[in-house]
Amino acid sequence: MEGKNRSKRSEQAESLQLERSSVNLVVLRGIAWVADFAPVVLAGGAFLLWLHGLQHVDLMQMNDLGLVSVLPDTTLLALGLIVCSFAFAVARPRLHSRILALHLVLMVIMLYGMTAVIEQAPRFAMTYVHAGLAEHIMRTGQLSPDSQTYFSWPGLFILISLIFQSVVPASSSLKVLLATVNWAPVVLNLLYLAPIYLILSAMTRKKRVVWVGLALFTVTNWIGQDYFSPQGFAYLLYLVILAIILTWFLPVSTATDGRSPTQLRKRRPPLTARIPLVRSIRAWVLPPDDVTPTDGVVPGSRRLRVGLLIVILGVYTLIVISHPLTPLFVIISVSILAFYRRSLPVWLPIVMAVMFALWFGFMARPFWVGHMYIITDGLGNLKSILAQNVAGRAESGSADHQFIVRIRMVLSISVWGLAAIGALLRLRRGHRDALYLLLALSPLALVAVQPYGGEMLLRAYLFGLPFMSFFAADLLCSTGNSARAWHTASGSWRISGVTSLVTLALLGCFLFARFGNEREDFVTHEEIAAVQYLYRVAPLGSILIEGWNGAPWEYEYIDEYQYYSMWGQLEDYQHVDTATVRAEYVEAALAFATRKGNGHAYIFFSHNQKAFATLQSGLPPGLLDEMEQRLLDSHQFILIYHNSQAQILEYTGGK
Repeated sequence: MEGKNRSKRSEQAESLQLERSSVNLVVLRGIAWVADFAPVVLAGGAFLLWLHGLQHVDLMQMNDLGLVSVLPDTTLLALGLIVCSFAFAVARPRLHSRILALHLVLMVIMLYGMTAVIEQAPRFAMTYVHAGLAEHIMRTGQLSPDSQTYFSWPGLFILISLIFQSVVPASSSLKVLLATVNWAPVVLNLLYLAPIYLILSAMTRKKRVVWVGLALFTVTNWIGQDYFSPQGFAYLLYLVILAIILTWFLPVSTATDGRSPTQLRKRRPPLTARIPLVRSIRAWVLPPDDVTPTDGVVPGSRRLRVGLLIVILGVYTLIVISHPLTPLFVIISVSILAFYRRSLPVWLPIVMAVMFALWFGFMARPFWVGHMYIITDGLGNLKSILAQNVAGRAESGSADHQFIVRIRMVLSISVWGLAAIGALLRLRRGHRDALYLLLALSPLALVAVQPYGGEMLLRAYLFGLPFMSFFAADLLCSTGNSARAWHTASGSWRISGVTSLVTLALLGCFLFARFGNEREDFVTHEEIAAVQYLYRVAPLGSILIEGWNGAPWEYEYIDEYQYYSMWGQLEDYQHVDTATVRAEYVEAALAFATRKGNGHAYIFFSHNQKAFATLQSGLPPGLLDEMEQRLLDSHQFILIYHNSQAQILEYTGGK
C-alpha cells in the first residue's frame, strides 16, 4: 500500500511538473512572440509621431543649416525610434523578413518623403526643367536638340511622356506631372532596395548582413540625385544590371560544370603561382566562395542566360539614351565582372562601349559640338579635379554652408572607413572580396579623368555605395566574433546596441548632408504664381533672365523663350566677390535684355535665388535686393509684379 501511495505521489509530482513546464513554455513563447512583433508597434508609433511632428514645420524660419534647423524634436525622435526599432528587429535570433521590409519602407518614406509632405511645390529648380522637357515632347511629339542639350539624352523624358499621354488627359498632363514629381525620391529609393537586395544576397548568405546593408544604404544616400532626373532613373537601371549579373551569371566553373571556385582551386596552379606571395594574391583574387544560384535557377541554363543578356542590353540601351555619365560606370563594372570570369560573353563590355560611342558621337552631336569645353575642362588634371570636387565646395558659400559641406565629407569618410575596417576583418577571416572591392572602388577611376562640374566625386561615392554598405554591414553584424552571439540575450542586445549607435550617428549626419541646402531648394506657391504670371504676360520669344540661380521655371514652352542667368554671367565656378557684382550686375543685365529677341525682356527675382546667392556664392544678405533697386533706379526696368517671395521687372529701354 505504501509503495502504491509513493508511486501515486510521484505521478502527481510529474504531472504537476509537466503542467508547470507547459505553462512556462507558453509564457516563454508569448514573450518571444511579443519580442518578435514589438518592432511593428514601435515602427507604427514612429511613423505616426513623424506625421504629427511635420505639421509644425515653418520653412520660412529655416537658416543656412537647412531643414534640420526647423525640424521639431518629435520628428527627430520618430526618426531615431524607427532606426532603433529596426536594429532591435534585425538582432532577434529569428529574422522576420516582412517586419524588416516594413521598417525599411517606412524609413525610406520618413527620410525621403519629409519634403514632399511639408513643402508647397516640387523642390529643385532642375525638377521644373525636366518637367518642361517632358511637356515639350507631350505637346509637340518631337525633340529639339538644337535648343536643349538635354534632348541629346531624351530616354527618361520620352518614357514619361508616353506614360502620361496614355493615362492622363493632355490638358492636365503637366499639372499632374508637377503634382507627383515631388515623390520621386521616395519612389526611386524604394525601387533601389529591390536590386540592392539581390546584389547583397549574391555577396553573402548572411541575411542579417543583407538587411543591415540595405538600412545603411538608406541612411547614407545623401547625394540627392534621386529626384525627378535622368541620373536618378539611370542609377536604378545600373543597379538592375548589376543585380542580374551577380545573381544569375555565376562564375564560369559554377555555371558550366557544377564545380565551385573552391574545387577549381584544387587543379594544378600555373608555375608562377608556386611562389608564396603570388599564390596568396591569386587565392584572394579568385571569385568569391559565397556564390550560390538563385532558387529555382539552373546555373548551366544557356537559354536563361541568353534571355537575361537580352534584358541587360535593353536596359543598358535605355541608360545610354538617358544619361551621359552612367554608361561609363556600367562599362567599368561589367568589364570587372567579365574579367572575373562570370558567365558573360567577353564581347559584352566591348558592345556596350561601342553603343555608348555611337550614341555620343552621332545622336548627341548637337551637345558636344557646342560644349566641347565641358568635356575637355580639367581632363586628366587631377589637381583641378580635386579643387572643383573638394576645395571649391568646402571653401565657398556662407559659414553654415561650409559646415554642411564638412558634414558631408565626414559622412562619406565614415562610410568608407567602416567599409575599410569591415573589408580588412573579412580578409583576416579568409574571405576573398577582391571582386566586390573593385566594384566599390572602380567608380573613383573617373574622378581622375573629368571633374563633371565638381560632382564626379559625389557620383563615384553613390555608385560604390551598395558595396561599401555591404562591408560596413558585415562589420556591424560581426560584433561578438561568434555566430552564437545571435542566439544569446547578451549577444543580441550587444549587436542591437552597436547597430543602433552607428546607424543613429550616420542618420544625424545624413539629415545635415541631405537637406543642408534646403533653404535654396524648396519652392513656394508665391514663386510658382509669379512664374505663371510671367508666362501669361511675356510673349513667345521673350528674353527671361533669372536674378541669380534657381528660378523654378522652364516647365512649359521650354523652346519658345530665351533663358539667361546672372549667376552664370558673373560667377566663375562658385567664386564671386561682392565688388564684382556691384560693379557689373546692371551692365550684364542690360546686355542680356538687349540681345536679339522680340523686343521683350524680363528679369525674375525669387526667395530661393537669394538663398542660393548667400548659401552657395557667399554673397552678403540683401545684395540681390540692392541690385534689384539699382535696376529700377537705372530707369531701364519697371516692376510689373511682386509678392512676398518673388518680383518681376520688365525691360523698357528707358521709355
